[in-house]
Amino acid sequence: MKKVKLMIAFVAMGIFFLAGCTKNTENASREMVVPGAPVQMRLVTSPQSAGALIQWQSGYLSASMLTVDGSNIVGNSMRLVQYTNATTQRIQLFHPTYLGTVETSPAFYNGLSFVTTLTSGQQFHAIQLNGLFRFANQYVPVQVLIDSEVLLSSIWLDNITISQGTTYNCILYFDPSQLMTGINAARLLDASRIDNTLVISANSNIDLYNIVMTNLNNGINVLFAAPNNGVLDTMQLSTPPAVVY
Repeated sequence: MKKVKLMIAFVAMGIFFLAGCTKNTENASREMVVPGAPVQMRLVTSPQSAGALIQWQSGYLSASMLTVDGSNIVGNSMRLVQYTNATTQRIQLFHPTYLGTVETSPAFYNGLSFVTTLTSGQQFHAIQLNGLFRFANQYVPVQVLIDSEVLLSSIWLDNITISQGTTYNCILYFDPSQLMTGINAARLLDASRIDNTLVISANSNIDLYNIVMTNLNNGINVLFAAPNNGVLDTMQLSTPPAVVY
């Protein structure tokens, strides 16, 4: 099954939109976890503009694994560690969702990254979006269906200290409209339909599907808020989530 890795922006005491290369953690060791340094992961769907080409109404992401990858130097060698929390949940978009907690070991890390794995199954997709395309007096139902395994992954962050007794908060900020970048009204009007529904998937309107997959590779934003006594910092963010936890 094809995997899609998403490069994600990271925020600590502010927002920075970053780009960089990921480290290979396929051979990472599984660290014995010392309790007391949880990373709580949540998802918030981006508010939609009233003038958007497609008004998204519902949808979901299917999560199967939450992961925190870390690296640090032991002697003269680099050690890779991985903390995981297996999960099977349908994440309903447009509703703030608590994904789960990954317990990590308090330590200084030369690098740290956060990953949520999305996978499909017999009865569900990795990603499904449902919306309405409005053009002139036309209203056309739209579905985006993605069955490839998707990795929502942050870039590697350098020199991060995880402290005992502190709760860290990672917020995935999912913007469905970003997936349609490069697709205009003319292309949607020309697209084929199934029972009057414009379906974008690996088997339908493949040209549009390839654009969506390219946009996935270009990145989905994530906010990582540095903790303030275990509570999300109340600083002003340039693109804040629409909820307060």
